[in-house]
Amino acid sequence: MSNRSVKTTAILLGLLIAFANLPGCGKKSHFPLVKTTGRLVYKGQPVADASVMLSPLEGQRAAVGKTDAQGRFELTTMNPRDGAMPGKYKIVITKAAAVEAAADAAEMPDITKEQSLAKPAPAAIPAKYSNPNTTPLECTIPQSGRHDLGVLELTD
Repeated sequence: MSNRSVKTTAILLGLLIAFANLPGCGKKSHFPLVKTTGRLVYKGQPVADASVMLSPLEGQRAAVGKTDAQGRFELTTMNPRDGAMPGKYKIVITKAAAVEAAADAAEMPDITKEQSLAKPAPAAIPAKYSNPNTTPLECTIPQSGRHDLGVLELTD
């Protein structure tokens, strides 16, 4: 191999290593993350298909998760289920309300008539939890290890 080939190979290898270490490349996060789990319950029942978000109070990145049928969730910051950054957060919970067809919709297919429009179902969870300014839920994620938020019991 000539000196020129060796230099070219070394330069290409150096560039490859540099690009692999740029933010967003590869699977590892450059932020300290703590595996964070929890469970969401309302009126004694698990809440499925709800979004749980940690809204940062100290400049860290938000973390999000979705509840399963038992109300369990794992939080994600950069990559699936990688956890949350250490610090203080407000816990924001949202769940889209189901839409029910109006009782007279089958009889009157003209959707321009007000009584035939779909009507929203009652909210799945109280609205106060969907805003970081009104949610009473807060948490602090420790500097390392794993963290379980426990059961988040929603009240009216």
